[in-house]
Amino acid sequence: MVAHMKVVILSASTGGGHMSASNNIRDYLESKNISVKVIDAIEYISPLLNKTVNEIYSYIAVKQPRIWKLVYNTSNNYRTVNKIILSINNIISRKLLPLIESENPDVIITTHPFTTEMISNLKIHRIINIPLMCVMTDYASHRTWINPKVDAYIVSNSDMIPSMEKLGVNKNIIYPFGIPIDDSFYVKNTEENKKNILKELGLNPELNTVLIMAGKGGFANIDEIYCELQDINLDFQIIVITGKNEYLYNKIKLLSQGKIYRTKREILRNIRNKLKFRKIKLRKKLNISKIKKTKIIYFTNEVEKYMSVSDLIITKPGGLTVSEALACKLPMALFNAIPGQEEENANFLVNNNMAIKLENTNISKTIENLLSNPVKLNYMKKSCENFDKSDSLKNILDILYKITAQEKIYNKLVRDKIPEIIINQNNIPEYKILDNNNYNKYLKQKLLEEAQEVINSKNISELKSEISDVLEVIYMIMKNSNISHDEIEKIRQEKNLSNGSFEKKIFLKKIKYIKK
Repeated sequence: MVAHMKVVILSASTGGGHMSASNNIRDYLESKNISVKVIDAIEYISPLLNKTVNEIYSYIAVKQPRIWKLVYNTSNNYRTVNKIILSINNIISRKLLPLIESENPDVIITTHPFTTEMISNLKIHRIINIPLMCVMTDYASHRTWINPKVDAYIVSNSDMIPSMEKLGVNKNIIYPFGIPIDDSFYVKNTEENKKNILKELGLNPELNTVLIMAGKGGFANIDEIYCELQDINLDFQIIVITGKNEYLYNKIKLLSQGKIYRTKREILRNIRNKLKFRKIKLRKKLNISKIKKTKIIYFTNEVEKYMSVSDLIITKPGGLTVSEALACKLPMALFNAIPGQEEENANFLVNNNMAIKLENTNISKTIENLLSNPVKLNYMKKSCENFDKSDSLKNILDILYKITAQEKIYNKLVRDKIPEIIINQNNIPEYKILDNNNYNKYLKQKLLEEAQEVINSKNISELKSEISDVLEVIYMIMKNSNISHDEIEKIRQEKNLSNGSFEKKIFLKKIKYIKK
């Protein structure tokens, strides 16, 4: 049970990750009985403005990367550019007031620099006074995210803290909890589960699996990469997720069958010739005998399923996709990074041995070198595993309580030093000392709580920690009931002699009773 809280999450649909992060936060908070509303702020202010901003972003970032890099670097290095952006933001931010007044939230979360600046501006001018949490969805800081009235920054990694300090942010409000993703990406598949999923997909559980992702919109041209992989003289299989791009899906499908397809350049040449029939040069037909076993997926809401059975992902370094791959402990080969934020994401991953970059001239050779070096691939996987942000959403909730100064009600038994730890964090614990009967009652409840934590543990480190908690509670139950370790050990051995232990891994399905 927790005190009631109302949250508004303001985002924008430029780029895929901002809204996804917002929805992941919403789903988690709603599971904790917190009222949440996610709003595309620019769409709310003006659908026409939102359409224009998205089209400009898509055109410049994808079609004119040099211009986008100039915009990105200039806005990060020169305050005058940001002042121009801020002046525009000042005009449109007030259009959010009817929304904020009608929702009357206890806290506002922003997942986009535009919306962060809007709320900060309203707070600067004392139009509103609502706690503001900014969730940054990239792996490097940028000046457009930085605003004076933010109460807490949630960032992807601790490397961002020094650079944010240089931009004037108090390090005490920066929390490197990770980009919030759906908890399903942290569920660890057993080897048996992985094999079963691969068999269901018609793939070989004994082969390495390379996942190629075009992104949720299917905008990346991954056909060239798919063709490059066919030249690798190693035995592996491929999963391709094309996103919502039917043309790309059909193209990869033809390629996987060794059939000829026309390139975009060839199609445009036909258009320029007013669709008149002309004989054109087609791409070289692939050798059908050398094509890797391929499973092609259109748009899916089960990305975690395909990531969890793969050994390498080839993808663009978008913030959410990268975070999902890291949660699945999946090494990355990165291509077509948008200058600016995606380049920064790629550099962080490469510098921390979690990814490699693909250059257009030697894609097949780069992938071949990695797949033929299992030591390096495993090292990258271990680096991904060590970058553990599985508690991101839980930690975000704790900070929400902190910045809203609301109570969080526990009503449970805790370890002896917890009140002292809470006081050292400048918070106020309210607690009492239990009598012996209630102590015994809450010890048993604590045992159920800790046993559930064992069930929910995501890795060996968590499992060890939760088992130690279970043992500590059991020891306290024994001590409070005057039961010795020797007594318990004697009973344990007697049960093993009469009924056996659990070493043989026997799973009883049912009993068929025979009539006498």
